[in-house]
Amino acid sequence: VHEMSLIIRKILGELFGSDYANPARIIYGGSVEAGNTEDIMKKGGVSGLLVGHVSLEAQKFKEILKIVDSNK
Repeated sequence: VHEMSLIIRKILGELFGSDYANPARIIYGGSVEAGNTEDIMKKGGVSGLLVGHVSLEAQKFKEILKIVDSNK
């Protein structure tokens, strides 16, 4: 995730300049589950998550929200 966020910022910088690339918010939309949420948020270089199927399970989604909130 981190490598991809670096590539995205590099491409944005080449296309639009660093003033646009550095503050850009990157959302990760891969396989997000409670078990990998903290690692993605701390080490992934992303600003947020696009949660898929797990968002349909209220308890699991609530757990992800707690993890994200505690890592702000």
